[in-house]
Amino acid sequence: MKIEIAKSDLESALAVVGNTVSGSGSDLSAHFLFRVQEGAAQVLAFHHRTFSLAPLTKARVEGEDGDAFTVEAWRLTKWVSGIGDVAVLLSTDGNGEVKVSGGRSTIRLRSLDPSKFPYWDKTLAGATSTGSVPANRLGAAVGYARRFVSQEDTTRPEISQIEAMGGCLWSSDRRAVSLVKVDGLEDTGLRVAGKDIPAVLKFLTTKPTADDTVEVLEADSAVYFRRTDGAHVGVARPNAAFPTLKGVESDPSEVWVEFAGSDLRAAVNVLSASASKDNEAILLSVKGKQLVFSMTSEAGGTDEYPVDLTASENLEAFPVDGASVGFGHLLGFCDHFSLDNLRLEVHFKGKGGFFAFRKGTSGDDANSYYTVVVWRT
Repeated sequence: MKIEIAKSDLESALAVVGNTVSGSGSDLSAHFLFRVQEGAAQVLAFHHRTFSLAPLTKARVEGEDGDAFTVEAWRLTKWVSGIGDVAVLLSTDGNGEVKVSGGRSTIRLRSLDPSKFPYWDKTLAGATSTGSVPANRLGAAVGYARRFVSQEDTTRPEISQIEAMGGCLWSSDRRAVSLVKVDGLEDTGLRVAGKDIPAVLKFLTTKPTADDTVEVLEADSAVYFRRTDGAHVGVARPNAAFPTLKGVESDPSEVWVEFAGSDLRAAVNVLSASASKDNEAILLSVKGKQLVFSMTSEAGGTDEYPVDLTASENLEAFPVDGASVGFGHLLGFCDHFSLDNLRLEVHFKGKGGFFAFRKGTSGDDANSYYTVVVWRT
């Protein structure tokens, strides 16, 4: 079996599958697998719950369908980075040795038994197409939603993931709930575990995928994201469903405050200097026409940082005793969207309530974002 391909084309393919290969060990999960399928060459990789494939569409191939060999991923990647812009030839005689040649260099690498590779062809063939979305739009949605995914994957797996429901990507860390509306996901029920999001996000946001449209395909055990040339990344589908949360979506509130993101950052910097290191609780309260941030000092008492509001509505209805939230979420809104000003709607529920943050479509981002953060007095 022989594969001849330009270095640049090989690098593009390895950039896809390199996101789902193990960075340690020497078993098959640390190898790239090259194979002949329907007369064309492909490269595949897997690691734990993630797997990917990239077609080598411009490669010249000698071999029969089913022919395959593997090479350690880090070795091939390192070798490719050290050669010039030349043609690369990968060949094997089927006896466990792979010869890799290009320019003035030839090295030999060890192949493991390709028959032991966990191919997913049958699962993908039986998967149902549930939507098509521009990759950059889906990437933007996933990149935002991951900020609110719980890290409690062993005790709360149902919220340690993102899931599409009703055309929105949902995520929650118990203190906040995020919904991102993405046109094209109306019929999709994709579900991705938090620990698998980086591989999916890398695929969606790296060129040429970022300039393409991806098709979402779903099977009982897996979810696939496939671009038009057949390159794809897949993840094992979590068993636990995202919980049905009632009362999250709401109409815009008539009570809201707006303040400069720079003032929020300044408040967090100075107040956290005196607070306990693991404390992120910050209290928002209104005094006159100002918004006051305050945190409990490790030395005792409470330290305050007042700021001027850039805008507000029905300020007199703001919670009398203030509203306490984790400042990480508020900073996340500003940092993710590079906001100059942050507007928070105030909603009341029971003895507390929630702040709501909304961001509609703008520029190249056609998604709509809605996030609620629970506050307490």
